Amino acid sequence: MTKLEKELKRREQRRIESLNKVESDLAEDALKVLWDLVLVLIGIVLGVYLSESRVQAATSVSIPPRCEYVGVMPETPQTGAEPPTAVNEMQVATMPDARMVEPVGERWESLGVFRCTAYCGCRRCNGKWTGQPTASGVALQPGVTIAVDKRLIPFFTILKIDGIGVRVAHDTGKNIYGKRIDVYIPDHKTASRFGIQYHEVFIRKGETE
Repeated sequence: MTKLEKELKRREQRRIESLNKVESDLAEDALKVLWDLVLVLIGIVLGVYLSESRVQAATSVSIPPRCEYVGVMPETPQTGAEPPTAVNEMQVATMPDARMVEPVGERWESLGVFRCTAYCGCRRCNGKWTGQPTASGVALQPGVTIAVDKRLIPFFTILKIDGIGVRVAHDTGKNIYGKRIDVYIPDHKTASRFGIQYHEVFIRKGETE
């Protein structure tokens, strides 16, 4: 084999190697594009699935259009008068009988921070008013009734107490004056553990106008 033939053979070999490299690079690029396309399709499918799940979850929740009472209210007429004697300012405001649903879309304005206590329907909490209706004439309602200073807050006013929930002013008492609220809890032991707490109180926008 002559020197010229050897040179031509080397050049042909280099050309073949170059073509093979180009084909390999093109195949690798095509595979990468295909994989990226698969990932995009998976993302689209997951996005559609999650969107449908959120829509189904949202439509399955029934939200009342306005404030309403939930459950059966007690028929025994009672009243609140004085707050319990037990004091525990660090007690967490946990209301086991909350049955008031906050009005949807309502706007609230703050009345400030109130001193909050609790009472039940027993003689120790109510004295001579035990067994009588509340000062507004309705029966005590767990998770709803609160006692207020009626000179500051009229009866049947709906209030939202931060950390406690939405309540209705049904009652008053001789020790309830100014920025004080007595929350009705049917169990005396639980009411006593409530102690003294301080919560911001809100009234529906327009109630004070």
